[in-house]
Amino acid sequence: MNEYFTDSSTNPLRSVEALQEEIAIRISLLDSCIISISRLLEHAALISRASVVPQSSSPDRSLMASMAAPISLPSLPNLTLPSYDGKSCWDSFWNTFKEIIDKRIDLGDSTKLRYLERSLRGEASDLMNHLLKRNCGYRDIVKTFRAQNTPRGVARKLTD
Repeated sequence: MNEYFTDSSTNPLRSVEALQEEIAIRISLLDSCIISISRLLEHAALISRASVVPQSSSPDRSLMASMAAPISLPSLPNLTLPSYDGKSCWDSFWNTFKEIIDKRIDLGDSTKLRYLERSLRGEASDLMNHLLKRNCGYRDIVKTFRAQNTPRGVARKLTD
């Protein structure tokens, strides 16, 4: 097998190792870009939640400095989370839980999963434990609860 590839746009002869090294560098650059974009999105979300401040003609250096620094995110408000037992109204529970926990972009899925786990009682808690043993993640567990609480899911429960 030939150890060299021809690339007329940059270098006529390049070794496999040189190409692999270049690929690794480009992947590293892409990772850095993804991290930067994630931070910008977090900043945008924080700014959109903040009250509107009148714009001045000079740039606000403290805002620019805070955007370059790591973000310190606010903690959860002191609210009592709703509970769900598998028999009460899922939609009512989910709408409240979604507003308090699920919509928070500063919380990861594993944290949201722990809050959901603390909110479940009875049959719902049993189902959650079963799904956790099957290594289901937060999004899959929420989908399962939603599917179980559609008219078809309720009819399936009644026939079981």
